[in-house]
Amino acid sequence: MSQPKITLAQIQEMAFEFTLDAIELHKSLTKKGHTVLADGMLKSVTQLGLLANSVDESSSSKVLFNYATKAINEVKAVHFWFRLLEKSGLLTKKWQNKFDATLDHLENLLEGRAKKEKEKSKVGF
Repeated sequence: MSQPKITLAQIQEMAFEFTLDAIELHKSLTKKGHTVLADGMLKSVTQLGLLANSVDESSSSKVLFNYATKAINEVKAVHFWFRLLEKSGLLTKKWQNKFDATLDHLENLLEGRAKKEKEKSKVGF
């Protein structure tokens, strides 16, 4: 069974909602005095959201590929921050489960989009 097609706009909305959730986590961590970790995590998450929302369907395949690739790299940074928060005992299971599922889904969607745009652009990478 094939997966339903997800549009760029849906990926962008998912990244936006993920960023809003991360802001709530940032508030929680900041209240507890963990501002350095909270700020680092939020910076990576907002960068991911910004990259995902900086293009539209009218962008060239090469531009879409480049932005998707940059966003994938930012996903890796966000994974790092969440792992650090988890190992430090600052990320509750509730937050961890919510973020892991969404982040993994976003990463898979971005990788699929990057592959599709790379094939369409026929640019040697």
